[in-house]
Amino acid sequence: EMFALVALYLVTFASAAPMMNLRAAGSAASSVKVPAKLVSRSTELVSRSTDESAGECKVCIEFVEQALNELIQIITKVGVSGGCAELCGELSSRLFGQICDILCTIVGIEEFIKLLQKEDPDPIYICTELKTCAHVTTAKGNITNVSVDPPSGPQGTTFTITVDYTITSAIGTGEFVVGVIPPQGAPAQSGQVLYGTQPGAYGARLSLQAQPNEQDPFNAGTYQVVAELCEGSCGSSHGDGTITYTLGKGSGSFKITG
Repeated sequence: EMFALVALYLVTFASAAPMMNLRAAGSAASSVKVPAKLVSRSTELVSRSTDESAGECKVCIEFVEQALNELIQIITKVGVSGGCAELCGELSSRLFGQICDILCTIVGIEEFIKLLQKEDPDPIYICTELKTCAHVTTAKGNITNVSVDPPSGPQGTTFTITVDYTITSAIGTGEFVVGVIPPQGAPAQSGQVLYGTQPGAYGARLSLQAQPNEQDPFNAGTYQVVAELCEGSCGSSHGDGTITYTLGKGSGSFKITG
């Protein structure tokens, strides 16, 4: 039944962009959109999974990202007087209700609710605890290059950010994140979940158009570019250092001259 739901879910979301959803730093990918135009133009970030269960992991992460807020509202406003079927049956999406019931049944209603109500919810951590996402304690890798072209330019310039990384020991379920930190204001970051990514060389090319607007003035100054590669979610507050840990970091910068 789970594989049938995986197929249905992936068809439903086939039109969704697979690469790097923008989010404010530290926020869930589905909850905040930031105005900075950091977008992927071309990439070789292909997660080569050797485990068919990666499909279940993708379904779980997408489900948690999109249904978490509604589930928390149901728990808070309606309460839970029954089991998994009763809780999940309150979701507005029938498909999400089916996925929810399967995931909840794996750990039981009490543990499922505890995971959903954890502070700073982390979809990868939750899905690892739900036994749908693999994790390893032996993942190894490093950021090998962070560069920006051109290194400086006036407002309106399109800056191309190139990040390369290598994996020397396979990732279970992890994340690759690129962030831009302005001289003033909130940073923006873009990330991709990695499913069973095997040893090899990988890279991404992203662009940021520094066109001033009401929300993004793109003031003159130095902008830091940071990249991070992790087993689990980068920056997660959950786990004991075995589910979530940093494999490598890299940094660069570019300058807007005004």
